[in-house]
Amino acid sequence: MMSYVLEGIVFPKNESDVRVTIPNSTIDFDQLVLDDNIVILARPGRPQFDEAVCEVAVDISKVFGEAMVVRWDDRIGFRESRVYRGGFLANSFSVDNELYVMLDDDGMPLRDGKIFEESELDDYEDDEFEVYQNALELGCENAGFCSWVALHRFIQRQG
Repeated sequence: MMSYVLEGIVFPKNESDVRVTIPNSTIDFDQLVLDDNIVILARPGRPQFDEAVCEVAVDISKVFGEAMVVRWDDRIGFRESRVYRGGFLANSFSVDNELYVMLDDDGMPLRDGKIFEESELDDYEDDEFEVYQNALELGCENAGFCSWVALHRFIQRQG
């Protein structure tokens, strides 16, 4: 499977399904509907991450109330989400915020077990762990309008 890089802005879908006009932006986006409730402006190709995308997200959050920047680069294990509300950064999540679960003897995740933060993993040198909630999933949960299932499906189709 080829590596995948995503930089985009997810926001609540407008009832009128009007295309978003991005003022003064030199960045190209493809506007795609993720599900009945959310739209993503995804940068085509394998973009180098650009802070100007966050400035566009600020503007979109002023219009739609909320927007979330998502960044995913599976070449280097980079995942980040930034939630904007009303033109301001409300929360951000990176791999440092991700949550983990322990794997059982068969390598299956113990989803009903204890949830660990990355800082706790060093205490369990002989155990194996898997990401339980990644940075984009945490952003979706925090934003409240974004479906991680729909976003993950989009990422899997692109990768």
